[in-house]
Amino acid sequence: MKKTVSCLVLTLMLVGMLTMALNIGPVGALASHSPILIGSDSEFTPANGVTGGSGTTADPYIIEGWDIDASAANGIEIGNTTAYFVIRSLTVHDGNTGNFVAVKLQNVTNGVVMNITSTNNYGLALLNEVSNTRIVNNTATDFGRIWMDENSKYNAIDLNYLYSTTNQSTIEVGGNYTYIGENIVIDATNGINVSGSFNRVYNNQVSKADGAAILLASTGNNSIVVGNDVSYSTEGIAIKGSSNNYIVGNKVHHNNNGTIVADPTYSSTGNCIVWNDVYSNGKGIVFDGQPSSGNFIHHNKFYINNTQLIYNVLGAVNTWNDSYPAGGNYWGGYTSNDVKSGPNQDEAGPDGIWDLPYVIDVDNTDYLPLVNRTLYADVNNDRIVNMKDIGRVCAAFGSYPDDANWDIFTDINHDSQVDLIDIGITCVNFMKQI
Repeated sequence: MKKTVSCLVLTLMLVGMLTMALNIGPVGALASHSPILIGSDSEFTPANGVTGGSGTTADPYIIEGWDIDASAANGIEIGNTTAYFVIRSLTVHDGNTGNFVAVKLQNVTNGVVMNITSTNNYGLALLNEVSNTRIVNNTATDFGRIWMDENSKYNAIDLNYLYSTTNQSTIEVGGNYTYIGENIVIDATNGINVSGSFNRVYNNQVSKADGAAILLASTGNNSIVVGNDVSYSTEGIAIKGSSNNYIVGNKVHHNNNGTIVADPTYSSTGNCIVWNDVYSNGKGIVFDGQPSSGNFIHHNKFYINNTQLIYNVLGAVNTWNDSYPAGGNYWGGYTSNDVKSGPNQDEAGPDGIWDLPYVIDVDNTDYLPLVNRTLYADVNNDRIVNMKDIGRVCAAFGSYPDDANWDIFTDINHDSQVDLIDIGITCVNFMKQI
Protein backbone atom coordinates (compact mmCIF):
# COMPACT_ATOMS: atom_id res chain seq x y z
CA MET A 1 0.00 0.00 0.00
CA LYS A 2 2.90 2.36 0.70
CA LYS A 3 4.08 2.08 -2.89
CA THR A 4 0.66 2.16 -4.51
CA VAL A 5 0.07 5.87 -4.17
CA SER A 6 3.49 7.02 -5.34
CA CYS A 7 3.33 10.37 -7.12
CA LEU A 8 -0.27 10.98 -5.97
CA VAL A 9 0.66 13.22 -3.05
CA LEU A 10 3.18 15.13 -5.17
CA THR A 11 0.49 15.68 -7.76
CA LEU A 12 -1.95 16.93 -5.14
CA MET A 13 0.67 19.27 -3.73
CA LEU A 14 1.34 20.71 -7.19
CA VAL A 15 -2.30 21.29 -8.05
CA GLY A 16 -2.86 22.58 -4.53
CA MET A 17 -0.03 25.10 -4.86
CA LEU A 18 -1.39 26.12 -8.23
CA THR A 19 -4.79 26.73 -6.67
CA MET A 20 -3.40 28.64 -3.68
CA ALA A 21 -1.05 30.70 -5.83
CA LEU A 22 -3.89 32.19 -7.76
CA ASN A 23 -5.00 35.69 -6.84
CA ILE A 24 -8.64 34.90 -6.25
CA GLY A 25 -10.56 38.06 -5.53
CA PRO A 26 -14.26 38.76 -5.39
CA VAL A 27 -16.09 38.68 -8.69
CA GLY A 28 -18.74 41.24 -9.55
CA ALA A 29 -21.93 40.64 -11.49
CA LEU A 30 -21.52 37.79 -13.96
CA ALA A 31 -21.63 38.60 -17.66
CA SER A 32 -23.56 36.41 -20.06
CA HIS A 33 -21.44 34.20 -22.36
CA SER A 34 -22.25 31.53 -24.91
CA PRO A 35 -20.92 27.99 -24.32
CA ILE A 36 -17.12 27.86 -24.53
CA LEU A 37 -15.28 25.32 -26.71
CA ILE A 38 -11.46 25.08 -26.64
CA GLY A 39 -9.85 22.32 -28.73
CA SER A 40 -6.13 23.02 -28.31
CA ASP A 41 -3.66 25.19 -26.39
CA SER A 42 -3.80 27.80 -29.15
CA GLU A 43 -7.53 28.29 -28.57
CA PHE A 44 -7.15 29.78 -25.09
CA THR A 45 -8.16 33.21 -26.39
CA PRO A 46 -10.38 36.09 -25.21
CA ALA A 47 -12.90 35.13 -27.86
CA ASN A 48 -13.22 31.77 -26.10
CA GLY A 49 -13.86 33.27 -22.69
CA VAL A 50 -10.25 33.53 -21.44
CA THR A 51 -9.94 36.54 -19.17
CA GLY A 52 -6.22 36.37 -18.33
CA GLY A 53 -3.04 34.33 -17.97
CA SER A 54 -0.41 32.86 -20.26
CA GLY A 55 -0.80 29.11 -19.65
CA THR A 56 2.19 28.55 -17.35
CA THR A 57 2.28 27.11 -13.83
CA ALA A 58 2.76 30.55 -12.32
CA ASP A 59 0.36 32.30 -14.70
CA PRO A 60 -2.36 29.88 -15.83
CA TYR A 61 -5.06 30.83 -18.28
CA ILE A 62 -8.13 32.09 -16.43
CA ILE A 63 -11.75 31.63 -17.43
CA GLU A 64 -14.01 33.40 -14.94
CA GLY A 65 -16.92 35.68 -14.31
CA TRP A 66 -19.36 34.22 -16.85
CA ASP A 67 -22.98 33.17 -16.73
CA ILE A 68 -23.41 30.38 -19.29
CA ASP A 69 -26.64 28.89 -20.62
CA ALA A 70 -25.86 25.25 -21.49
CA SER A 71 -29.20 24.36 -23.05
CA ALA A 72 -27.58 23.95 -26.50
CA ALA A 73 -24.06 22.68 -25.64
CA ASN A 74 -21.77 21.78 -22.77
CA GLY A 75 -21.15 24.92 -20.76
CA ILE A 76 -17.35 24.74 -21.07
CA GLU A 77 -15.58 22.06 -23.09
CA ILE A 78 -11.78 21.85 -23.24
CA GLY A 79 -9.83 19.17 -25.08
CA ASN A 80 -6.33 18.20 -26.20
CA THR A 81 -4.45 20.69 -24.00
CA THR A 82 -1.39 20.65 -21.76
CA ALA A 83 -1.38 24.34 -20.82
CA TYR A 84 -2.21 25.27 -17.23
CA PHE A 85 -5.68 26.72 -16.83
CA VAL A 86 -8.21 27.61 -14.15
CA ILE A 87 -11.98 27.75 -14.58
CA ARG A 88 -13.47 29.60 -11.62
CA SER A 89 -16.24 31.75 -10.21
CA LEU A 90 -18.93 31.32 -12.83
CA THR A 91 -22.35 29.73 -13.25
CA VAL A 92 -23.57 27.18 -15.77
CA HIS A 93 -27.22 26.24 -16.01
CA ASP A 94 -30.04 24.52 -17.91
CA GLY A 95 -28.06 21.84 -19.75
CA ASN A 96 -30.14 18.94 -18.50
CA THR A 97 -32.70 18.91 -21.29
CA GLY A 98 -30.00 18.26 -23.88
CA ASN A 99 -27.86 16.07 -21.59
CA PHE A 100 -25.17 18.75 -21.41
CA VAL A 101 -22.78 19.12 -18.49
CA ALA A 102 -21.34 22.24 -16.93
CA VAL A 103 -17.69 21.32 -17.71
CA LYS A 104 -16.29 18.63 -19.99
CA LEU A 105 -12.55 17.94 -20.13
CA GLN A 106 -11.11 15.58 -22.76
CA ASN A 107 -7.41 14.67 -23.03
CA VAL A 108 -6.44 17.47 -20.67
CA THR A 109 -3.68 17.97 -18.08
CA ASN A 110 -2.94 20.72 -15.58
CA GLY A 111 -6.43 22.09 -15.01
CA VAL A 112 -8.37 23.44 -12.03
CA VAL A 113 -12.16 23.77 -11.92
CA MET A 114 -13.24 25.71 -8.84
CA ASN A 115 -16.10 27.74 -7.43
CA ILE A 116 -18.50 26.75 -10.21
CA THR A 117 -22.23 26.84 -9.56
CA SER A 118 -24.01 24.25 -11.69
CA THR A 119 -27.82 24.15 -11.73
CA ASN A 120 -30.12 21.96 -13.79
CA ASN A 121 -27.31 20.51 -15.90
CA TYR A 122 -26.88 16.82 -16.74
CA GLY A 123 -23.84 16.88 -14.46
CA LEU A 124 -21.15 19.11 -13.01
CA ALA A 125 -18.10 17.62 -14.73
CA LEU A 126 -17.24 14.89 -17.24
CA LEU A 127 -13.54 13.98 -17.32
CA ASN A 128 -12.02 11.73 -19.99
CA GLU A 129 -8.27 11.04 -20.25
CA VAL A 130 -7.51 13.73 -17.70
CA SER A 131 -4.48 14.00 -15.40
CA ASN A 132 -3.01 16.43 -12.86
CA THR A 133 -6.35 18.18 -12.60
CA ARG A 134 -8.39 19.28 -9.61
CA ILE A 135 -12.17 19.68 -9.26
CA VAL A 136 -12.57 21.69 -6.05
CA ASN A 137 -15.14 23.66 -4.10
CA ASN A 138 -17.94 23.52 -6.64
CA THR A 139 -21.69 23.36 -6.06
CA ALA A 140 -24.06 21.34 -8.21
CA THR A 141 -27.79 21.05 -7.59
CA ASP A 142 -30.56 19.16 -9.37
CA PHE A 143 -28.04 16.79 -10.99
CA GLY A 144 -24.87 16.83 -8.90
CA ARG A 145 -22.69 14.43 -10.85
CA ILE A 146 -18.97 14.10 -11.53
CA TRP A 147 -17.67 11.35 -13.82
CA MET A 148 -14.05 10.36 -14.44
CA ASP A 149 -13.15 7.64 -16.93
CA GLU A 150 -10.72 4.74 -16.54
CA ASN A 151 -8.01 6.51 -18.55
CA SER A 152 -7.69 9.39 -16.07
CA LYS A 153 -5.14 9.42 -13.24
CA TYR A 154 -3.44 11.63 -10.65
CA ASN A 155 -6.42 13.91 -10.11
CA ALA A 156 -8.24 15.37 -7.11
CA ILE A 157 -11.98 15.80 -6.49
CA ASP A 158 -12.49 17.61 -3.22
CA LEU A 159 -14.68 20.01 -1.25
CA ASN A 160 -17.59 19.79 -3.67
CA TYR A 161 -21.28 19.94 -2.72
CA LEU A 162 -23.49 17.70 -4.87
CA TYR A 163 -27.23 17.49 -4.36
CA SER A 164 -30.20 16.13 -6.24
CA THR A 165 -33.87 15.77 -5.42
CA THR A 166 -34.11 12.65 -7.63
CA ASN A 167 -31.17 10.55 -6.40
CA GLN A 168 -28.96 11.65 -9.28
CA SER A 169 -25.88 12.83 -7.36
CA THR A 170 -22.70 10.80 -7.70
CA ILE A 171 -18.92 10.87 -7.98
CA GLU A 172 -17.82 8.08 -10.32
CA VAL A 173 -14.08 7.42 -10.59
CA GLY A 174 -12.89 4.84 -13.09
CA GLY A 175 -9.28 6.02 -13.10
CA ASN A 176 -6.36 5.46 -10.76
CA TYR A 177 -4.50 7.54 -8.16
CA THR A 178 -7.37 9.92 -7.48
CA TYR A 179 -7.92 11.80 -4.22
CA ILE A 180 -11.62 12.09 -3.38
CA GLY A 181 -11.90 14.14 -0.22
CA GLU A 182 -14.28 16.21 1.90
CA ASN A 183 -17.13 16.17 -0.59
CA ILE A 184 -20.77 16.28 0.45
CA VAL A 185 -23.03 14.08 -1.67
CA ILE A 186 -26.77 14.00 -0.93
CA ASP A 187 -29.54 12.05 -2.69
CA ALA A 188 -27.37 9.78 -4.78
CA THR A 189 -27.46 6.70 -6.95
CA ASN A 190 -24.15 5.34 -5.66
CA GLY A 191 -22.68 8.29 -3.79
CA ILE A 192 -18.99 7.65 -4.50
CA ASN A 193 -18.43 4.85 -6.99
CA VAL A 194 -14.76 3.82 -7.30
CA SER A 195 -13.92 1.30 -10.00
CA GLY A 196 -10.26 2.30 -10.43
CA SER A 197 -7.30 1.34 -8.25
CA PHE A 198 -4.95 3.07 -5.79
CA ASN A 199 -7.48 5.78 -4.99
CA ARG A 200 -8.02 7.56 -1.67
CA VAL A 201 -11.49 8.34 -0.36
CA TYR A 202 -11.11 10.60 2.67
CA ASN A 203 -13.56 12.43 4.96
CA ASN A 204 -16.58 12.59 2.66
CA GLN A 205 -20.19 12.87 3.81
CA VAL A 206 -22.63 10.79 1.80
CA SER A 207 -26.30 10.29 2.60
CA LYS A 208 -29.56 9.13 1.03
CA ALA A 209 -28.07 6.91 -1.67
CA ASP A 210 -30.39 4.51 -3.47
CA GLY A 211 -27.45 2.13 -3.84
CA ALA A 212 -24.23 2.35 -1.84
CA ALA A 213 -22.99 5.51 -0.19
CA ILE A 214 -19.45 4.36 -1.10
CA LEU A 215 -18.89 1.54 -3.59
CA LEU A 216 -15.60 -0.20 -4.39
CA ALA A 217 -16.32 -2.09 -7.60
CA SER A 218 -14.83 -5.24 -9.10
CA THR A 219 -12.45 -3.57 -11.55
CA GLY A 220 -10.50 -1.71 -8.84
CA ASN A 221 -8.27 -2.66 -5.91
CA ASN A 222 -5.76 -1.23 -3.42
CA SER A 223 -7.71 1.86 -2.39
CA ILE A 224 -7.97 3.58 1.00
CA VAL A 225 -11.35 4.60 2.44
CA VAL A 226 -10.84 6.62 5.62
CA GLY A 227 -12.85 8.92 7.88
CA ASN A 228 -16.06 9.05 5.85
CA ASP A 229 -19.57 9.52 7.28
CA VAL A 230 -22.15 7.47 5.36
CA SER A 231 -25.79 7.29 6.33
CA TYR A 232 -29.43 6.78 5.37
CA SER A 233 -28.59 4.70 2.30
CA THR A 234 -29.42 1.22 1.10
CA GLU A 235 -25.79 0.23 1.67
CA GLY A 236 -23.19 2.15 3.65
CA ILE A 237 -19.79 0.99 2.34
CA ALA A 238 -19.99 -1.75 -0.29
CA ILE A 239 -17.02 -3.84 -1.45
CA LYS A 240 -18.08 -5.78 -4.52
CA GLY A 241 -15.32 -7.87 -6.04
CA SER A 242 -12.62 -5.40 -4.92
CA SER A 243 -9.55 -6.54 -2.96
CA ASN A 244 -6.64 -5.28 -0.86
CA ASN A 245 -8.35 -2.10 0.31
CA TYR A 246 -8.12 -0.34 3.67
CA ILE A 247 -11.48 0.63 5.21
CA VAL A 248 -10.49 2.59 8.32
CA GLY A 249 -12.18 4.95 10.79
CA ASN A 250 -15.49 5.46 9.00
CA LYS A 251 -18.87 6.19 10.58
CA VAL A 252 -21.47 3.90 9.03
CA HIS A 253 -24.95 4.45 10.39
CA HIS A 254 -28.69 4.41 9.66
CA ASN A 255 -28.33 2.33 6.49
CA ASN A 256 -30.20 -0.83 5.53
CA ASN A 257 -26.86 -2.62 5.45
CA GLY A 258 -23.85 -1.01 7.13
CA THR A 259 -20.80 -2.54 5.46
CA ILE A 260 -21.43 -5.09 2.72
CA VAL A 261 -18.94 -7.40 1.00
CA ALA A 262 -20.97 -8.91 -1.79
CA ASP A 263 -20.87 -9.68 -5.49
CA PRO A 264 -22.64 -12.47 -7.42
CA THR A 265 -19.56 -13.16 -9.55
CA TYR A 266 -16.38 -11.90 -7.92
CA SER A 267 -15.03 -12.50 -4.43
CA SER A 268 -13.22 -9.84 -2.38
CA THR A 269 -10.10 -10.67 -0.41
CA GLY A 270 -7.29 -9.01 1.51
CA ASN A 271 -9.45 -6.10 2.69
CA CYS A 272 -8.57 -4.58 6.06
CA ILE A 273 -11.73 -3.31 7.80
CA VAL A 274 -10.72 -1.69 11.10
CA TRP A 275 -11.63 1.11 13.52
CA ASN A 276 -15.03 1.68 11.96
CA ASP A 277 -18.06 2.86 13.95
CA VAL A 278 -21.00 0.81 12.66
CA TYR A 279 -24.34 1.50 14.33
CA SER A 280 -28.10 1.84 13.82
CA ASN A 281 -28.08 -0.12 10.58
CA GLY A 282 -30.44 -2.90 9.59
CA LYS A 283 -27.45 -5.23 9.46
CA GLY A 284 -23.98 -4.26 10.67
CA ILE A 285 -21.76 -6.11 8.20
CA VAL A 286 -22.91 -8.39 5.39
CA PHE A 287 -21.00 -11.02 3.44
CA ASP A 288 -23.19 -12.19 0.56
CA GLY A 289 -23.09 -13.42 -3.03
CA GLN A 290 -19.82 -15.05 -4.07
CA PRO A 291 -18.09 -16.11 -0.81
CA SER A 292 -15.35 -13.62 0.09
CA SER A 293 -12.57 -14.91 2.32
CA GLY A 294 -9.21 -13.74 3.59
CA ASN A 295 -10.41 -10.37 4.86
CA PHE A 296 -9.38 -8.86 8.20
CA ILE A 297 -12.10 -7.30 10.37
CA HIS A 298 -11.07 -6.08 13.82
CA HIS A 299 -11.33 -3.18 16.26
CA ASN A 300 -14.65 -2.11 14.83
CA LYS A 301 -17.62 -1.10 16.96
CA PHE A 302 -20.80 -2.93 15.95
CA TYR A 303 -23.71 -1.72 18.06
CA ILE A 304 -27.30 -0.48 18.14
CA ASN A 305 -28.00 -2.39 14.93
CA ASN A 306 -31.71 -2.91 14.36
CA THR A 307 -31.95 -6.53 13.22
CA GLN A 308 -28.62 -8.33 13.30
CA LEU A 309 -24.93 -7.50 13.59
CA ILE A 310 -23.62 -9.96 10.99
CA TYR A 311 -24.96 -11.73 7.94
CA ASN A 312 -22.45 -14.19 6.53
CA VAL A 313 -22.94 -16.28 3.39
CA LEU A 314 -21.91 -19.92 3.67
CA GLY A 315 -18.29 -20.46 2.66
CA ALA A 316 -16.93 -17.02 3.51
CA VAL A 317 -14.05 -17.43 5.98
CA ASN A 318 -12.48 -14.29 7.42
CA THR A 319 -10.33 -13.16 10.35
CA TRP A 320 -12.27 -11.28 13.04
CA ASN A 321 -9.56 -10.44 15.56
CA ASP A 322 -5.99 -9.20 15.79
CA SER A 323 -3.43 -11.03 17.91
CA TYR A 324 -3.40 -10.87 21.70
CA PRO A 325 -3.47 -8.52 23.54
CA ALA A 326 -4.87 -6.25 20.80
CA GLY A 327 -8.13 -8.20 20.54
CA GLY A 328 -11.02 -8.27 18.11
CA ASN A 329 -14.21 -6.23 17.72
CA TYR A 330 -16.72 -4.68 20.09
CA TRP A 331 -20.09 -6.40 19.70
CA GLY A 332 -22.93 -4.39 21.18
CA GLY A 333 -25.18 -6.52 23.38
CA TYR A 334 -22.72 -9.39 23.71
CA THR A 335 -21.64 -10.32 27.24
CA SER A 336 -19.61 -13.07 28.82
CA ASN A 337 -17.25 -12.98 31.81
CA ASP A 338 -13.93 -11.18 32.04
CA VAL A 339 -12.08 -12.94 34.82
CA LYS A 340 -9.42 -14.59 32.66
CA SER A 341 -6.64 -13.29 30.42
CA GLY A 342 -4.00 -14.49 27.96
CA PRO A 343 -4.12 -15.53 24.30
CA ASN A 344 -6.35 -18.48 25.17
CA GLN A 345 -8.21 -16.68 27.98
CA ASP A 346 -7.08 -19.32 30.46
CA GLU A 347 -4.88 -17.24 32.78
CA ALA A 348 -6.00 -15.52 35.97
CA GLY A 349 -7.11 -11.86 35.93
CA PRO A 350 -9.30 -9.70 33.67
CA ASP A 351 -7.86 -8.10 30.54
CA GLY A 352 -10.71 -6.26 28.79
CA ILE A 353 -11.44 -9.23 26.51
CA TRP A 354 -14.44 -11.47 27.06
CA ASP A 355 -13.43 -14.95 28.22
CA LEU A 356 -15.64 -16.65 25.64
CA PRO A 357 -15.33 -16.01 21.88
CA TYR A 358 -18.03 -14.36 19.80
CA VAL A 359 -19.21 -17.05 17.37
CA ILE A 360 -20.52 -15.76 14.04
CA ASP A 361 -20.99 -19.12 12.32
CA VAL A 362 -19.23 -22.44 11.97
CA ASP A 363 -16.36 -20.90 9.96
CA ASN A 364 -16.06 -17.46 11.55
CA THR A 365 -15.30 -16.50 15.16
CA ASP A 366 -13.97 -13.47 16.94
CA TYR A 367 -11.74 -15.22 19.46
CA LEU A 368 -10.90 -12.04 21.35
CA PRO A 369 -14.09 -9.92 21.56
CA LEU A 370 -13.62 -6.60 23.34
CA VAL A 371 -15.46 -5.77 26.56
CA ASN A 372 -15.44 -2.03 25.79
CA ARG A 373 -15.44 0.06 22.65
CA THR A 374 -12.07 0.85 21.12
CA LEU A 375 -10.03 3.68 22.62
CA TYR A 376 -9.28 6.83 20.62
CA ALA A 377 -5.55 7.30 19.93
CA ASP A 378 -4.72 3.75 21.03
CA VAL A 379 -2.56 3.29 17.97
CA ASN A 380 -1.30 -0.21 18.78
CA ASN A 381 -4.67 -1.44 20.08
CA ASP A 382 -3.48 -2.57 23.52
CA ARG A 383 -6.34 -0.71 25.27
CA ILE A 384 -4.12 1.93 26.85
CA VAL A 385 -2.63 5.12 25.39
CA ASN A 386 0.98 5.23 26.53
CA MET A 387 4.51 5.91 25.34
CA LYS A 388 4.31 3.05 22.85
CA ASP A 389 1.57 4.92 20.99
CA ILE A 390 3.39 8.25 21.16
CA GLY A 391 6.56 6.57 19.93
CA ARG A 392 4.76 4.99 16.98
CA VAL A 393 3.22 8.33 15.98
CA CYS A 394 6.62 10.04 16.30
CA ALA A 395 8.19 7.36 14.10
CA ALA A 396 5.73 8.28 11.33
CA PHE A 397 5.91 12.04 11.97
CA GLY A 398 5.99 14.15 8.83
CA SER A 399 4.95 11.30 6.56
CA TYR A 400 2.38 11.12 3.77
CA PRO A 401 0.78 8.00 2.25
CA ASP A 402 3.58 7.33 -0.24
CA ASP A 403 6.46 7.75 2.25
CA ALA A 404 8.52 4.83 3.51
CA ASN A 405 7.60 5.53 7.14
CA TRP A 406 3.88 6.06 6.51
CA ASP A 407 1.65 4.26 9.02
CA ILE A 408 -2.07 4.64 8.30
CA PHE A 409 -3.00 4.01 11.95
CA THR A 410 -0.93 6.96 13.20
CA ASP A 411 -2.93 9.42 11.07
CA ILE A 412 -5.39 9.73 13.92
CA ASN A 413 -7.43 12.64 12.53
CA HIS A 414 -7.49 11.17 9.01
CA ASP A 415 -6.04 14.10 7.08
CA SER A 416 -3.48 12.17 4.98
CA GLN A 417 -0.48 13.27 7.03
CA VAL A 418 1.07 12.52 10.39
CA ASP A 419 1.78 15.83 12.09
CA LEU A 420 1.70 17.69 15.40
CA ILE A 421 -2.07 17.35 15.56
CA ASP A 422 -1.77 13.55 15.70
CA ILE A 423 0.92 13.77 18.37
CA GLY A 424 -1.24 16.24 20.30
CA ILE A 425 -4.29 13.96 20.18
CA THR A 426 -2.19 11.09 21.49
CA CYS A 427 -0.81 13.23 24.31
CA VAL A 428 -4.26 14.50 25.31
CA ASN A 429 -5.41 10.89 25.67
CA PHE A 430 -2.21 9.78 27.42
CA MET A 431 -2.76 7.04 30.04
CA LYS A 432 -6.43 6.61 29.22
CA GLN A 433 -7.33 2.95 29.22
CA ILE A 434 -10.25 0.56 28.97
